[in-house]
Amino acid sequence: MDRFYFYVARQLTLSITSFEILEEEGYNATQIVDIYSAIKSIERIADHASRISSLIPEVGQQAPNSVIDFGDKVLEVYRESARAFLNGKREIANKIIDQDYELAALHKKVMESIITSRDIMKPSLLLIMDSFRRISRYSLDLAETTINILAKTKNETTVKSD
Repeated sequence: MDRFYFYVARQLTLSITSFEILEEEGYNATQIVDIYSAIKSIERIADHASRISSLIPEVGQQAPNSVIDFGDKVLEVYRESARAFLNGKREIANKIIDQDYELAALHKKVMESIITSRDIMKPSLLLIMDSFRRISRYSLDLAETTINILAKTKNETTVKSD
């Protein structure tokens, strides 16, 4: 994922140096910052997914259902966030933002249960939960970036039609 991130960053840098490329692709200079933000969020999500996968051998089949269920919810939030970004779906992005409070409350509840447990896997479970929460926050960033890009596209369209 790091290589992909650096590839996209190079492409964005090239596009800034040639406004013809931007116009051909249907973007404006202000959207480039948002696209960079999106790819950075995706790269960070991949880093946390890697962190989680490195902890799986320690936890094995002993992960509590609450941790697995939370991970499933976070995965769904990421998928929806990526779908909103790729398809330019403002409604989906707004839905993700609206769900954040609920996800934060669930995270807190699962964390409290891990902290009060005597589970030998407690440190690994806490690290996994931290990465899940960070993935959910980066997914939220991706949803917000989607809204920003769409707003700038709408503003540009409005200005051109006047």
